[in-house]
Amino acid sequence: MKNIALTNFLLFIVACGPEAPMFERQYIILNSSSHPIFLEFYRDGQPSLFNATALSMSQQLEGSILSRSGGSWESLSQSNNLRLPSTSFETDSVVIVFNNEKKATYTI
Repeated sequence: MKNIALTNFLLFIVACGPEAPMFERQYIILNSSSHPIFLEFYRDGQPSLFNATALSMSQQLEGSILSRSGGSWESLSQSNNLRLPSTSFETDSVVIVFNNEKKATYTI
């Protein structure tokens, strides 16, 4: 009985290995222009979590921190959307309004 308990204990210790390393990524949008901008974020045609954000000069908007195990972010294929800034901002499109008159739209 003692041998079985010792064997089970040793198997448990051997089975415990180091935890897989975690890789974090966060995207930040910085308004480096001399004018305020207005950002409208959308996901599947609906306003997303970061919708309707105004950024003054030198102000920034920080997206969610993304965590991943199983390899670095760079090891993901180019077609994998998880590595794109859109995941950090929980969006698939953004409309940027400059001076309440010019619009730029980006869609994934």
